Parts: sequence; structure tokens; C-alpha cells
Amino acid sequence: MDRCIHLQQFAETQKKVLETHISQHKWFRGITDDNIAIRDFIKSFGGIMRTTYCLGCCPLRDECNLKKS
Repeated sequence: MDRCIHLQQFAETQKKVLETHISQHKWFRGITDDNIAIRDFIKSFGGIMRTTYCLGCCPLRDECNLKKS
């Protein structure tokens, strides 16, 4: 498999993580604007969220070639 077919599920998972942690992230980084905080959160933790989803949550994680990249 050369492309992700679970982007919707990943996006939903990413949104839940973001909603859970954004207020703490804003406080910790001293950010008051929601949009700036969201961009900063994704820039800082987007890779970790992708890795976590792909290696631990994705139903096709054992057959996926993308998780190796």
C-alpha cells in the first residue's frame, strides 16, 4: 500500500488529541490566539501523532508501507 486510506480516521483522532490538550498547550506556550495555538501544536506534535496513529491505532498497520517512511 503506497498511500494512506485512513486519513479520515487519522484526522478525527488528531482532532480529539488537539481538543483534549490545546488549553494546556496554550497556557504552557503563553499563546492566547486559538489559531496560532493549533498551528503550533500541530507543528510541534503532528509527527508524534502520526507515528502513534500509524504504529498503534491504524487497522492496517501491519500491512502498511507508509509507516516505514
